Amino acid sequence: MMRMDPFFKAKEQRFGKVMQMRGLPPVKNYVQDIAETYNYNPLTNGPMPQKSGATYERALKFREEEKEHHSRLRQEIGDMREVNRRNIDLNRELLRKIQDSHDTQERMQQEFDDKYSKLKQEHERTVADWHSRGSNPGREHGEEQTPSIEAVAEAEAVVGAPSDAGPTDVGGPAREDGDA
Repeated sequence: MMRMDPFFKAKEQRFGKVMQMRGLPPVKNYVQDIAETYNYNPLTNGPMPQKSGATYERALKFREEEKEHHSRLRQEIGDMREVNRRNIDLNRELLRKIQDSHDTQERMQQEFDDKYSKLKQEHERTVADWHSRGSNPGREHGEEQTPSIEAVAEAEAVVGAPSDAGPTDVGGPAREDGDA
């Protein structure tokens, strides 16, 4: 049996006296506390029950499985955090590219608007010059009036647009029925 260090023994005695002076119950050791909690009296009930081999093994197995489960959960959480970090980085990169694309599109739209405005002003100036001189190059070619820039752009779009009828036959092998 180990002897208690006199310093700690004196400290325990002082602590017990302080507790009594304050009206608090005396400090109990672990075994006393367990015995009172579970209403166990070693004098009447005999010694504390021993752990049986089967129950202990089952509890130990359960605890090991529980530890493994928590370890797997921690690993999954770490993996998910890593995937989440990569997704956040990827989203930031994609958002930056979309913003760059949007900025480029706005810049190109502004350039187009500037060019269109200059062409429209030039067209209006040319038409005004024709009217001020009293001549119209369109009348010389049999046209009634000078078309607006919108009409010219629409006509160019129609001429440049592909036909809905599909590709035309430009030659190739003859069909079996003999029609070319």
